[in-house]
Amino acid sequence: MNRPIPQFGRSDASFNVAATYPANSKVNIGTEIVPGKGILGYVAESQRAMLGDEIQQETSMALEKLRRDNLEGFPTDVAAPMVFEDKTVGVLAVSGPREKSPLNKEVLRLIAQMGALTYYN
Repeated sequence: MNRPIPQFGRSDASFNVAATYPANSKVNIGTEIVPGKGILGYVAESQRAMLGDEIQQETSMALEKLRRDNLEGFPTDVAAPMVFEDKTVGVLAVSGPREKSPLNKEVLRLIAQMGALTYYN
């Protein structure tokens, strides 16, 4: 079954939080993520996997906007877009990994790619 792929620029192009861990997370399932708003929206729009350190290296003006529109209660340490056929279908994000490593970004990017393909199929 083919599902429609979200198209940025349309009102239905936002995403919703589908899962969180731990269960008592400050982020609620169903919270809207809008492309271009906050860190997760920025990752969705730019289609770039990013570590928290890389996000902090953005320009001060961009950083202020990212922080202002960021998802409350979720400090993003690594995030990767789920991209299929040049369209972002979701975002995976991790806060507080046990170990911080540049490999975290690559691992999450690969999982996001597999997830995008699985979602589409």
